[in-house]
Amino acid sequence: PTRIGRAGTRGYMPPEQEQGRRTSLSPTADVYAIGEMLARILFGAGHAEARPSHPAHAPPQAFADVCARARAYAIDDRYPDAGVLRDALDRALETTRLARPLRPRLAS
Repeated sequence: PTRIGRAGTRGYMPPEQEQGRRTSLSPTADVYAIGEMLARILFGAGHAEARPSHPAHAPPQAFADVCARARAYAIDDRYPDAGVLRDALDRALETTRLARPLRPRLAS
């Protein structure tokens, strides 16, 4: 594969972009970055292991599964583009309508 210069934010770049391969220019690179941002939002400090930083803030498993697929190491294991990722998030949201909030409410 052709090598390209690396440009991006470490931690949000997919493995192929970190390695400077031309395949990093595919839509799956964006899917990886979006999955990383979502995991950091949902899991906080434990995002790399898909563990919440606090047990009371654990997101539903459906969202953990979406993050895991979006951040898959192999390109072919990720969602093919952001539209498909969006659809997966919509399905996760529909299947996890909660009776309780994800975070404890603050006393008023």
